[in-house]
Amino acid sequence: MAAIVRKCYSDFSRFLAPFSPSGLTTLIGAPLSVFGVRWASKKQGSSTAVRPRKHRGKGLGLKIREGEYAQAGSIIAIQRGYKWHPGAFVGTGRKNTLYALEPGYVRFTKEVLRPHFNSHLYRCVVRKIEPEERENVVRTFVHVVPEPQVGRFKLVKMI
Repeated sequence: MAAIVRKCYSDFSRFLAPFSPSGLTTLIGAPLSVFGVRWASKKQGSSTAVRPRKHRGKGLGLKIREGEYAQAGSIIAIQRGYKWHPGAFVGTGRKNTLYALEPGYVRFTKEVLRPHFNSHLYRCVVRKIEPEERENVVRTFVHVVPEPQVGRFKLVKMI
């Protein structure tokens, strides 16, 4: 085996002899390399598109959970689309943000969604569902159960 390798190497070196640095020179008299010459002026740096970007999160999700107390005007949930629907004493802000209209405790319920066909909810949610399944569209609703009003009454004569 070693003899075969030596023979192949000697045959191969015979073919490379004219191209060796001592056998072939350029026009200016410098020897040429078998491996070639690097002509680039500088190395290629990594692209900035490959590096991961550091973006802040959108801050979506629940801000006040079920059973927690919510002040009037406090944000309950920030969402895109309708993951949670507004219920009693809950308003909808820009980009479907849910906020409390009255102070109280937050509750979640599963209810059948039956909006009017001209409403925004019908266009956004119900219209995308198959016609035979539109009768039983169950969604999560967010309600604020207000505190009982104690001592907040006025006499009829004062009104």
